Amino acid sequence: MLKKAQHKFNSESELMEFLIKNAPSSSKSKMAIVAGHYMLMYDFETDGLVPMVYQDGTNKNVINHSKNMAGDFPLYTFEIGLQLVKLYKGRNVNSKIVLLINDHQFKGLSDNYATSGGKLRHRYYRSQYPLPNSYLDIMQNKNCNIDEVLLNNHNPNRSKTDILPKNSYFFSEQAIRNKFDQYTKTYLLNDPHFSVQIRKKGGYNLYFHPNNNQYSKCLTDDGRCGCGAEVIQFLLDINKIGFDNIIFFSPFECKEPVLAGAQAVCYLVRNKLDSSCMISVISNFGESPEVNIDNQISLNIIR
Repeated sequence: MLKKAQHKFNSESELMEFLIKNAPSSSKSKMAIVAGHYMLMYDFETDGLVPMVYQDGTNKNVINHSKNMAGDFPLYTFEIGLQLVKLYKGRNVNSKIVLLINDHQFKGLSDNYATSGGKLRHRYYRSQYPLPNSYLDIMQNKNCNIDEVLLNNHNPNRSKTDILPKNSYFFSEQAIRNKFDQYTKTYLLNDPHFSVQIRKKGGYNLYFHPNNNQYSKCLTDDGRCGCGAEVIQFLLDINKIGFDNIIFFSPFECKEPVLAGAQAVCYLVRNKLDSSCMISVISNFGESPEVNIDNQISLNIIR
C-alpha cells in the first residue's frame, strides 16, 4: 500500500520551511529537484526552437506566447531549486537540479515549420548556449557552478543522430517517451497492477491500478507513451542512478499525470527493485492567478 500525504501552503516561505525541516537526515541520501522545467516553441524569425521563458524572449511573439502559456513558472522554480540545492548542501545532503524539457510537441502560433521537427530539436540541443540566459544569470548572481547544481545527463553511447548529444544538462521528454515505448511498456505488462485496454484503432492503452484496483490511471495517449508513462520512465531513470528523494515542481496542467507516474514509480521501486524512494510533487507554483484558483501551493508526498 502506498503512503500518501497532502499539504497546502499560503506562501513560498511556508513551503521552504517545510521542505528544509523534512530534509533527509542521512548524508547517504541523494535529492533530485525537478525545477526550471520549460517548453520549447518555434520562432519563425530564426526558424529555430527557443525556450518558453518570457524573460529570454527576443521578439513580441515569443514573449507574449511564453508569458501566456508558462508565466513565471520556469524561471521562478529554477531559482527556488537553486536555493534548495544550497540549503541541502548546508545539511550535507547531496542534491542536484534535474532540467526536464518539453520537446515532444512544439508550442507556437502555427505548425507550419520551415524545418522538420526532428532537425529543429537536434539543432537546439547542439547550439552553443542552449540553456536560457536568465538561468545562467541567476546561477552567476548566486555564485553557483553549473556542474555543482545541475545533474549532467551524460551518456557516452549516444550517437550523432540521437536527440541529445553525449554530454548534456537536459532531459528530453521525447527521448524519454521513445525509451518507454521501446522497452519499459512491455516490462510493465507482466505486473498485476498494470493492465491494457485494446483500442479500436489498433494497439492498446496502458493503465496503472494503485491500491488494489480501486481506480485506474491511464498512462498512454492513443496507444503511445503519454504524460503519465513519461513520468514513470523519467523518475525510474533518476532513481536508478541513486536519487531516493525527488522533489518535482509540476505545472498545474501536468499535476495529475505526474502524480499517477509518481505513484507507479514508488510502487515499482519498492516491489520490483527492492528499494525505496519518496517523491514530493509541488504544484500551483509560479503560475498565473487564473491557474492557481485557491491561491495555495499544493504539496503531495508519495512513498
